[in-house]
Amino acid sequence: GSSTFTVKNLGDEAMLLNMIQCLKKQSPKTKITLLCRHPSKKIEKLYGIKSVKNFEFDRKKDSVGKFFLGFNSQKKAKNLYQIKREFEGADAIFLGGNILMEIRENSFLRGVASHTILLVQFARLFGLKVYMFGINVVTDIKSKLMMDYVNFLSNLTEKVLVREKSAKDYLVKANFNPKKIHIGSDPAFGISFKHDDNIVKKICPKLLKKKKFIGVCIRTEYWKFKNIKEFYLKHAKILSFIAGYTQSTLVFIPNCFYNESHPLQDDRVIHRQIIKRLNSDVDYILLNKEQNIFENLNLISKVDFHITNRRHSFIFAALNNITGAIYDIKFKGHLKPLVKELNIEECLINFDADTNSIIKKIKFLYDNKTKIVHKTKKKIKILTKNARDNINYFK
Repeated sequence: GSSTFTVKNLGDEAMLLNMIQCLKKQSPKTKITLLCRHPSKKIEKLYGIKSVKNFEFDRKKDSVGKFFLGFNSQKKAKNLYQIKREFEGADAIFLGGNILMEIRENSFLRGVASHTILLVQFARLFGLKVYMFGINVVTDIKSKLMMDYVNFLSNLTEKVLVREKSAKDYLVKANFNPKKIHIGSDPAFGISFKHDDNIVKKICPKLLKKKKFIGVCIRTEYWKFKNIKEFYLKHAKILSFIAGYTQSTLVFIPNCFYNESHPLQDDRVIHRQIIKRLNSDVDYILLNKEQNIFENLNLISKVDFHITNRRHSFIFAALNNITGAIYDIKFKGHLKPLVKELNIEECLINFDADTNSIIKKIKFLYDNKTKIVHKTKKKIKILTKNARDNINYFK
């Protein structure tokens, strides 16, 4: 259970999928129920699990001024009864993803971390073991409430699997019991998938042509953004130059399709705005249709180079032996540990640098992409093995 799942963010879905695949491989008869914001038959069929409604409202506008779903004045709380039934028959609960990241401040029965704490309280009531996986902490934990949450989780969780050493350091600094923390790999490295040109043919047959393609996936940190038009224009200038320099077609491949909380969560919105500002002679493909994780991985497999500021979009490229350029974001503990782990710190670019400097660096990365891919192949194999072995830590 975690509110970062089923919100059409394929990076978070990758972590979920890895855990499901690992649990099923270790014990094929394991029954898995996902507590999520948007339960659906589609999700159940795709992952081979059951899904039920968690404590979140479907739409942000419905949650304004309210506590979690089921804890307001309504007489019936169907989701609480469903969760109760699932907990009664469960052995353990796994909580995963960026559940301690404060994009929005947490308060009583509001916020991602508060949602996690409520699930743990319920788990305790029903005698479930609590495990945390794929945890990433990207900055110091400072607020009194969050420090209390960390202390609470430290006491009640059996084991915690973090994505990188930096995440463990932040937790230990906030007084989490270090003996319970294990450093694994980002679960996304461990997902199993098959290359299938039929998937690509169905969604975008142009990608099967013998042409050069540069993948693009750009997000915004919408919760703190000020001058968004300059952001679009700067990306457009860089991409226009790189498309011309490499004589490539730009392929805009979204990694997040969600817009219920904020329209700028949806990568397609960002991509359309960048495209409006591209030079008129730039050839591009805009992928607008919502994709699942297997479709996204296959689409990315057809590009020659990938430019993104999304951690998992970069990982999806790496899993296809494709390198690229990744722009750093404000959460300094989010991307730097990734490129350091892959031994390609040169691929991390400060987007606050001037446009010409960024272009010069991307040109270098493109011209040396074969060497960089060779450099990362061994690292990716190790990270993939580690991610598939993560489950052994919970035995």
